[in-house]
Amino acid sequence: MSGKDFSNPMLRAERVVRMLHPANGYWILHFLRVFPGIRRDAAGMPLPALLDLLDTGGSRRKPFGDEDLERAWCIRRFADFLLIRLMRLPNPCYIRSLVLFHLFRRRGLDVRIVFGVHKQGTPIRGHSWLILNGGTLLEPEISMDLWAPVYAYPKVPPAVS
Repeated sequence: MSGKDFSNPMLRAERVVRMLHPANGYWILHFLRVFPGIRRDAAGMPLPALLDLLDTGGSRRKPFGDEDLERAWCIRRFADFLLIRLMRLPNPCYIRSLVLFHLFRRRGLDVRIVFGVHKQGTPIRGHSWLILNGGTLLEPEISMDLWAPVYAYPKVPPAVS
């Protein structure tokens, strides 16, 4: 993610314009298309079966290029806007991670989904996030040291072509 401070209104406007760029339209339309079904399936399927269903596009994965990473951040921001601001979901990370995982895997990109719990405090809190290219987190600047991974899919990082 870029080091820009998007709390500045002009930079926020720049981010919205970039998010709505026609090149990102494919991602936004596909997010909107698959989101309802994934949300429904997530409520009724065991997680391993759901991830097997969402993992499409073959076993070989290509790394995210710079343009892919920028687009991944744009669609993540769109997902946050939709799930947090419009729908006001209390725990959007689970559905957001599942949908983005599915979209990126369909495109043959190197992505893993991770589920974890907060290391401190009660009650237990969960979180899910994506790892791109074997190490890049698709997360804003939060301390991942506070989260203990419990389950990752695929278990073995994908072969990158």
